Amino acid sequence: MAKTTTLLALVLLLGFTNALLRPTSNYKGTDDLFDFVLKGDHEIYVLFFYSSADMQKQGNQELHEHVLHEKQELSDTLQTFGDNVFYAEIDTSSGDFTEALQSFALTSENLKTYPATIVLDDSNGIWITGPNEAYIAKQRISMLLKDPLSTFF
Repeated sequence: MAKTTTLLALVLLLGFTNALLRPTSNYKGTDDLFDFVLKGDHEIYVLFFYSSADMQKQGNQELHEHVLHEKQELSDTLQTFGDNVFYAEIDTSSGDFTEALQSFALTSENLKTYPATIVLDDSNGIWITGPNEAYIAKQRISMLLKDPLSTFF
């Protein structure tokens, strides 16, 4: 009986941990996304922007590989912060994110060569793109957790 209870507890714990690492929600557009991240709740949000439409275009295997690699690197990095960080993946092909992209000084053209990661706290943030996205995001998140009033942006 004790083994069964322990096993059940372990399965529940692993399932809960995995749920924290998954993207928090599917967003249909800028309004949905902003309702989530612009609450003024002084939480840290990490937003991963990519375009699945661009990934699937003929001859765009390199972008496809970049997106998958950066998603994995970011997932591994965010595991170290547990539930102190909210994570969302935004596929700009799945809705109208024009206003969100403009707010973060991004364009759909930016996403044709590399995904972009936004680290955001109370509407202040930084966007990161390139091969070291996860590493730079980790540095920024660590700063915010150490000093929530820091203005590193």
